[in-house]
Amino acid sequence: MSKEIQTQTEIPHGASPEDPRGPAGVSLEVLEEKTKRVKGRKKKTGFQFIIFFAELYGLKEWQELSAPAKIVYFHVKGRYTKKNNGEIVFPYSAMTGVKGCSTPNTVAKAVRELEEKGWIKITQTGGEFRVIYFYELTFKYDLFDGKHLDGKNKTDKPYVIFQRQLCHRKAWKGLAAASKVFYMCAKGRYRPWNNGKIELPYRDMKGVKGCSSRDAVSKAIKELEAKEWVVRTKIGGMYRFNNLYKLTFNVDLIDGGNINKSKYDK
Repeated sequence: MSKEIQTQTEIPHGASPEDPRGPAGVSLEVLEEKTKRVKGRKKKTGFQFIIFFAELYGLKEWQELSAPAKIVYFHVKGRYTKKNNGEIVFPYSAMTGVKGCSTPNTVAKAVRELEEKGWIKITQTGGEFRVIYFYELTFKYDLFDGKHLDGKNKTDKPYVIFQRQLCHRKAWKGLAAASKVFYMCAKGRYRPWNNGKIELPYRDMKGVKGCSSRDAVSKAIKELEAKEWVVRTKIGGMYRFNNLYKLTFNVDLIDGGNINKSKYDK
């Protein structure tokens, strides 16, 4: 293999010459190692991140999910460890306090929608006085199953990383459903070299259920700004250029491979 070809394979798809580390800014193996090295923490077991391919947010199947279904799927995947598929435990009580999807009725409808549309399977049926429910992710549309980290299965497709602990943070739970959806879409466009220049026009949210109207998008942006999740670095308008955004990583601590150790797991 020539030196030229070797150099090309070292720079993942989506990287820039200024930052050749790839879409997430660093390899996933390094992310796992950084998680283990955080001082004062017990050794973690299983997969410590919620990861999606960035292309997921452009899929019609994802956009057409209701906001509660999107949020429930995010939380179910937050319990996936690569080794427990088919035995993922997700009690409805886990959604207590999660704005926009906190009542048992709302969670049940979201689970039913995800099952009917082929995102998850219920592998064991539980109940109030019986065994607990077990879930399986189908990876029919969300293609990132964690195996892309290993050997010949490794991929250079752009991916989006969240810390699993984000699901338990009050700041995440307290966001309106539309704000959660908008933030996920914004992070889907984040790369280590474009923070402060992230574009997510209103028109691109048009078909995204739960945050499709101009009013819903506008309210989501205002909430995310007020709670310091994002900053608008340039304000656009209907007849001008698009808004430009910067992710602050004050709560969502994964900023392209770096974990904020002073805030980790608080």
